[in-house]
Amino acid sequence: MLDSIPINKERAVGMHIINFAVNNLEKSFEFYVDRLGFEKTGSREVRITKSTKIWLHQIENVEDKPNDISMHWFEIGTKDIEGFYRKLKEENVPVGDRYDNPGCGRYFDVYDPDGRKITVCQDWYNRFEV
Repeated sequence: MLDSIPINKERAVGMHIINFAVNNLEKSFEFYVDRLGFEKTGSREVRITKSTKIWLHQIENVEDKPNDISMHWFEIGTKDIEGFYRKLKEENVPVGDRYDNPGCGRYFDVYDPDGRKITVCQDWYNRFEV
């Protein structure tokens, strides 16, 4: 089990920064802060925890292709997958179907203003710390 594996503190110990190129900085801030619940902590930065942050870089003509295997994506956790999913749908935020992977988690995908996929997960055993 993972609990028995010692953490090597001389190696990676957590997520530091995720960098995203965006077409519209303000629209992206609205999405990450108002829709997903991140905190705006700088002129180009949002955070979901004290150690995990996303830097938004405004660049013209950013385009991700949703079916492109090389598309960058990441996963965020929630304690209430159904409520979060329902709220985003009510706000007309583009989301995929809800699906479960028994023993792993409950999921759905949400898409930011530039079409970037973000997977939302409620851990099957609610191990996410908040």
